[in-house]
Amino acid sequence: MNECELTAIHDATARCIECGICETVQDEGCGCTPGMWGPFARHLAEEAARGPIDSATERLLFTCSLCDGCTQACPVDISAADIVREGRRVFHGQHPSARERWRPMMVDLVGNSFARLRAWRDISYDDAALDPHRPCASLFFPGCTLSTYGPELTMATFAHLASKHLADGMTALCCGNPLWGLGLKERGDTYANALCERLATLGTKHIIAGCPNCYRALRQSQANGLIAKDIEISALPQVLVDAGARIPAERSIAPNAETFCVYDSCSDRATRAFGNAVRALLPPGSWREMQHAGEDALCCGSGGMVSFYDVSVCQTRRTRCVGEFRETNADCLVTACVSCTNSMLRSGAPVSAHHYLELLFDTPIRWEAHRAASIELAKSDERNGMPAGLNDPILP
Repeated sequence: MNECELTAIHDATARCIECGICETVQDEGCGCTPGMWGPFARHLAEEAARGPIDSATERLLFTCSLCDGCTQACPVDISAADIVREGRRVFHGQHPSARERWRPMMVDLVGNSFARLRAWRDISYDDAALDPHRPCASLFFPGCTLSTYGPELTMATFAHLASKHLADGMTALCCGNPLWGLGLKERGDTYANALCERLATLGTKHIIAGCPNCYRALRQSQANGLIAKDIEISALPQVLVDAGARIPAERSIAPNAETFCVYDSCSDRATRAFGNAVRALLPPGSWREMQHAGEDALCCGSGGMVSFYDVSVCQTRRTRCVGEFRETNADCLVTACVSCTNSMLRSGAPVSAHHYLELLFDTPIRWEAHRAASIELAKSDERNGMPAGLNDPILP
């Protein structure tokens, strides 16, 4: 990789004042252990130049949750997540075959895990983005996890938006965030450009993002010139709040819950677009705050695709988050991100955790069905081998 492409790494090397604030965030929050980012960036630049990245640095890169907690706290605005993404990019350049480990997250390919699971479970949508002949001015963009794990909930949400004339269509396509997170910048940019071309064909002027990660990634793509500037990008819960929606007191999901704890997604820490709106959907005064909330939110364990590298790290993060929820004595943990819900439910501890849309539309995510399908698909691949065509681009 050309030295000039290591922008974030060289920026951290030059500007880090070695105040140690990021180390405090790591100790109190995510549990990542790179130390101060300036010295780490210098070491990473040296390894990028001479090669290869050693095993200790590799582990630090791929157990980072990309939660941006360090970035939020940094007094000189060094982007820790950008350093890690560039470091991962260097690693993949040095070890091209290593990226096979993360193949399920190659969302620009037909064979990504979300598309394959939807096909295996016979989940299909009338996908506006895959029909270039149908205009769609306002597009519901639920994100990979919601559209894959909760198809009934996805359709209930879209039906509500359509009934209020807020969305003309929806798509199960990915925002591209996993590609950038893996350090595959060129592929992420190529995918975002293809998505932008598809949106232009549809005449899309408004995207309603159903996932905090999608909201952040789409807005970042727009800031980077990959998505047209004239497209409005809105956070789904705020759209629902503005349309008058509120979580009902009587429901079949968590029916006896009177107090709630909103689990803030780490990808939402900068804008609070999702967390604030979810609180507004709940009955006034019914929520209690975790020790780490808002801009101090902890990663749920799913961030950074760490589970493909060391799932025990994810489990440690899940356990800590559930512990903080229990300290609030709230009846129900409410998330704004389906991946966060999944992480909390996989912590190994009994916990009442639900995505806010489950409560709003009284429609559950059928986790057991999803997990059973995941196991069946993996067994089928072991028996029969991987099907042909999985490396085809999802947006040709």
